[in-house]
Amino acid sequence: MSESRNRDSVRVNQAGKQKLTKAKAGKRNHLGRVWSYADIASAAGVSEKTVKRFFGGKEDVDRCSAEAIARALNLNLAELIDPPVAAPSDGAGKMPTPQSAGKMPTPQSGINWHEI
Repeated sequence: MSESRNRDSVRVNQAGKQKLTKAKAGKRNHLGRVWSYADIASAAGVSEKTVKRFFGGKEDVDRCSAEAIARALNLNLAELIDPPVAAPSDGAGKMPTPQSAGKMPTPQSGINWHEI
């Protein structure tokens, strides 16, 4: 069985895992006990399995779920995950397209139909 990856998914980094653990330890439920994964899931409106996957940092979770978990623990998601990798702005490593080169290729006949 293959899993399809959500393009808008995130994974907690090592520093984020430590922040999650510390924030979890600081939360108390109605019985005065440290929050369980089930408590976090209930507060975030996600499944306990999703909370465990996010805390584990080995699997991606949906960004909306990750944001809800972070909010439930009074954390900012940006502090828990690596920043997104930006696409190169100078076009380095890309093959030029005729449109990006500013002209269309001349067909074998020697006629550039865009000049007519």
